[in-house]
Amino acid sequence: MKKSIIVLIIGIILCITGIGLIVYSNLSNAIVTITYKDGTIEIKNSVKKGEITNPPYTPEKEDYEFLGWYSESIKFDFSKPIDRDIVLIAKWEEIKPNEYKVTYNSNGGTGTMSKQTYTHDVFQNLKNNKSTYSQHKNNHD
Repeated sequence: MKKSIIVLIIGIILCITGIGLIVYSNLSNAIVTITYKDGTIEIKNSVKKGEITNPPYTPEKEDYEFLGWYSESIKFDFSKPIDRDIVLIAKWEEIKPNEYKVTYNSNGGTGTMSKQTYTHDVFQNLKNNKSTYSQHKNNHD
């Protein structure tokens, strides 16, 4: 009878300790999800809680500069461990060109005109046309 009680107590201790180890193991292996949204696609990535991760890619968008991945209004720091599920949104800034060039085409005329450079949002007249044209002949015989 004494042996049965001792075995029962040892079994209970092992069960309690084992359950504690399983619970601790599950907490230390917890998975968090990172959702990346760039306005076109959405990618989900999973990492262990407390680990760091790298951005999956640098998105591209025509006429926009990518400023980084943001959580709410704060730029995400990829050097810090992730402790919860997060959604990261790509932040963009529109690229406004400062200059553009106008190229003139004489469309069959003679003479050339150099390109003219303009600054965005600054009024500037076009150059006067310097091309010459000859009269067209009709070949109706």
